[in-house]
Amino acid sequence: MIAGMAKTLPRNADVAEQLELLSDILELEGEAAYRLLAYRRAAALVREQSGLVAELALEGKAKELPGIGKTIEGKIVEIVNEGEIRALTKHKALVPPDVVEFTRLPGLGPKTARKIWQELGVTTLADLKAAAKAERLRVLPGIGAKLEERIVKELSGKKKAPEEVRPLRQRSSGQQPAVGTAGHADVRGARPSPCHQRFGRGVKVIENVLFALEHAVPVPAFPVLAAAAKVG
Repeated sequence: MIAGMAKTLPRNADVAEQLELLSDILELEGEAAYRLLAYRRAAALVREQSGLVAELALEGKAKELPGIGKTIEGKIVEIVNEGEIRALTKHKALVPPDVVEFTRLPGLGPKTARKIWQELGVTTLADLKAAAKAERLRVLPGIGAKLEERIVKELSGKKKAPEEVRPLRQRSSGQQPAVGTAGHADVRGARPSPCHQRFGRGVKVIENVLFALEHAVPVPAFPVLAAAAKVG
């Protein structure tokens, strides 16, 4: 019966996107970090699977995967039966959609985005741009004239965007990462994550190390890692 339903089951990418969006919204609401991490790890795991995780969830077997427990398995079943995680539906009604997009802008983390929304009443990207132009954002701690100018440029499209490359965590199920030197997965062209934007080179080194360990990539494939290895 489940094999016959497989054609209408959600793709792994769709399941992962809902888990990630739920995590993003909960982060804006100030949810505990361990819960956010659990959803994001589960989303990453779901994307990596070759078979449909939704099918495993219906069989009660998704929780056998590392990083997916009974609670998250239940949320995947909700996606199958109702089209969306119930908690996501609930929290989407509490947080304006554009506020989630605030966190995608360089220099704006979830805490700052939440303050802009709750303390200044800014709920759309258009209002955010207007507030930055009017120098209203700088009344909040951590926001100065330079960040306001940067926000205006980003939202005005004046800054030339880098070549668009989808982040690894956003690729569809079954899609392989780009191949670089010596046949190894190439992540060097990927769009910077919010962590890269806020913390820069240090985070890139850490993420490259984790990627190399996870995918058994030789150190020479990443010049930064090779240099670090020589120092060590």
